[in-house]
Amino acid sequence: MASSSAGQTFLSFLLVGFLWGSTTPFLKDASSDSLSPEELRLPKWRQILLGLWRLLLRWKFLLAYAINQAGSVGYYYLLGTHDLSIAVPAANSLSFGFTALTQALCLNKTLPDRYTSMGSMLILLGVFLCLYGQVSESS
Repeated sequence: MASSSAGQTFLSFLLVGFLWGSTTPFLKDASSDSLSPEELRLPKWRQILLGLWRLLLRWKFLLAYAINQAGSVGYYYLLGTHDLSIAVPAANSLSFGFTALTQALCLNKTLPDRYTSMGSMLILLGVFLCLYGQVSESS
């Protein structure tokens, strides 16, 4: 019983990490335009409003943002049901791995080198072992 619960918990953290990490490069890409020289002469508050308005008109940004926020909802649920010393590093480290993978596969960035890939695999193993140990203690 403990291993299936640990597996479900691991998949929950994996899902949150995926939702966060896979959307971060798309959010950055969709929001990376610069203001024109005329717009840079506007007061700062108008530049901010103009930038926000442009983001709200981009469906790619809104879709990535909605998916990212779904990950945040899942994260807050996991924070309420799991130990903070496990939940925070697990979700954050998994999201970094998915960010690197998404950038490499979808945005034509370079693939992480073998040491980074090995480190990511060790993080996955470590997260699973921590969750397995936590579930085993509570059973």
